[in-house]
Amino acid sequence: MENLTFSQALEACKDGKKIARAGWNGKGMFVWELPAENITEDRIEDPIVKQIAAGKGSVTFDSTLRMYTATGSIQTGWLASQADMFAKDWMVVA
Repeated sequence: MENLTFSQALEACKDGKKIARAGWNGKGMFVWELPAENITEDRIEDPIVKQIAAGKGSVTFDSTLRMYTATGSIQTGWLASQADMFAKDWMVVA
């Protein structure tokens, strides 16, 4: 699927697909949804999140967008720019 609006691409992302823009300079970049999840206290490794969850038994992580960047790192909490939101060159990538 190519030449999608951001809204169309976001819906595909919500369905578990990876999305990208044709106009991105960094080849291989893409975005995907990290779905919401309730994590039990015993599975939490992050010390700050462990403090938040202390005594509650679990904590819920809301869904976020993640990006595989041009440098090969993963950015959690990716936000679309205004140019990204109005672009019509979004596509679903394999």
